[in-house]
Amino acid sequence: AKASVYCATKAALLGLTRSWARELAPRILVNAVAPGPTDTPLLGFDALSENQQAQETMHPLRRIGRPEEIASAVVFLAGPGATFFTGQCLGANGGAAML
Repeated sequence: AKASVYCATKAALLGLTRSWARELAPRILVNAVAPGPTDTPLLGFDALSENQQAQETMHPLRRIGRPEEIASAVVFLAGPGATFFTGQCLGANGGAAML
């Protein structure tokens, strides 16, 4: 339930990312990171819960992401290796978007 609200807000943020990238170029690069399920208290799982195990089996990498993996995506986009990236959304989701 409420998937329409989630989808609409996600699409709005992606559109805003692309619009700002175009408007602020070439001086400012604008990108986004779209994390999948990440092992944080907000997710509400403990390491041994059935819910987490069910989530893990749904992902091609068979696990939930770690906060440092999401942080690494942000660091990459902010670093010298991403100077030709703008208007992009980096999906740090363990392959879940392929499903």
